[in-house]
Amino acid sequence: MSSLLAGPGQDLLRIRPYYAGDSARHVDWKATAKSGALKVREFARDEQTRLRIIFDNPAPGDVSAESYERGIRLAASLAWYFARASNSVSFAGPGFAASSTVWDFLRYLALAEPAAQTSALEKLADTGEFNLVVTARLAASLPPGLRARARVCCW
Repeated sequence: MSSLLAGPGQDLLRIRPYYAGDSARHVDWKATAKSGALKVREFARDEQTRLRIIFDNPAPGDVSAESYERGIRLAASLAWYFARASNSVSFAGPGFAASSTVWDFLRYLALAEPAAQTSALEKLADTGEFNLVVTARLAASLPPGLRARARVCCW
């Protein structure tokens, strides 16, 4: 996985305006020609990003049974994919003891049922990890601090 921070790497992060001191090697001539101003390619830092996958279990009646099952499948698929792709993945959810073992998280998801617990999202500590939140809530209803360091997958 590439980081969401700029740095030496191979994945294009964005094209931005040229600043004094930028290397001429990174000038994007096509974007410069289109805009009429110097543009520079900025690349994502290649590093192992720590990731936390969070399943936000809704209360009973908040979502249909089909929608709930779709959310469970989405969380399980993301957990399996990222656990196979990286060693730096942890998992969280209401009633789930924090673990970095994908099998524990998959077992938790297999036995999960809608619960009238308080959301795990409000109680999450900032651990420096990037968060992938699987939730039935709207992204705007998430705590502001979490939104800044997360991607939200709504089902």
